[in-house]
This record gives sequence, structure tokens and C-alpha cells, in this order.
Amino acid sequence: MPGIPISRITTKDIAILETMLSRYNGSCRHFAALLRRKVDSSAIYLRDDIPPDTVTLNSSVAYSVGTAVAGPHLVVQGEIEDLPAFAVSIHSLRGLALLGMSEGESVDVPVSDTESERLYVDTVLSQPEAEANLALRRPAGLLHASNVLPLRMRRSGRDAPDGDDPGPQAA
Repeated sequence: MPGIPISRITTKDIAILETMLSRYNGSCRHFAALLRRKVDSSAIYLRDDIPPDTVTLNSSVAYSVGTAVAGPHLVVQGEIEDLPAFAVSIHSLRGLALLGMSEGESVDVPVSDTESERLYVDTVLSQPEAEANLALRRPAGLLHASNVLPLRMRRSGRDAPDGDDPGPQAA
């Protein structure tokens, strides 16, 4: 499929795509070709190394289809049937095409043998891998009284009364 940029895929996402490919028995040759291309020629990244502007599973992305704004949508693994309006599945041509694209990239996705639509990634609004990396770099917060649970001391299998600290036991 000409015009498809090299995808950047996490190790987790490529494992999912490989499973999808091994089980695919659908009749959409365009979907099969795109899935095969993603599996065969994507750049594979560890979770901590994927660029934060790249669409991964469970990323929220604002994109355009032609000149029409689409999304923001959450890119999900779930099947197409019964998806909420805010989600796009990687089991659809559009969702599969978005997976692995970065901000500013575009791709022509065939919708039939004679027509295609151009997808353009406007913004990756959130990406689970980037959020996890940010959380790891954040200093631990101070403990607040609202999230500190009292410790109960145990003595001889019974709860010690509050404030009753017997001190060290004599031997």
C-alpha cells in the first residue's frame, strides 16, 4: 500500500497485531494487506522508548479524514460491534491505520477498490506509555492524613488499645 508511513509500534501492540494476523479469516483484502504491512515493516519500540506523539493502543487521538475533523477517539483493541462513539477499533481499517502513526503524518486508506480516504493525525491527546513514563519520573507525594491508615498494634493475638504502647517486653 503506497503512502503508508513506517509505523512505530510497542512490543505489546505488535504481539496483538501478530495474533490478529494469524487468526484473520476476513474477506477484506485491504485490511489484510494493511495488517500484514504493520506486522512486517513496523519499527518496534519498548514501552519506555515509544515517542509520546505516536498512536498506541488506548491512546486518545484527534485526526482528520480528508478535510473533516474526526475524534478525538480512543484507539482500542475491542471488536467493532457495539463500540461507544468515542472509540475506534484496530479491527477497522481506520483504527488499524492510525495505530503506529505520529502527529503530522497522513496515510491514504482504501475504502473500496476504487476509493480511498486520507487520514491525518492532528494530535495525540494522551498515550498510556507516555503517561506511565511521566508517573515514574514524578517525585512521590507527601502523605496526607486522608490517605494514611492507622496502624493497630497486636499483642497476644488481641488488638492493643489505642495509645497503649507496652514498650519492649521483658525477657
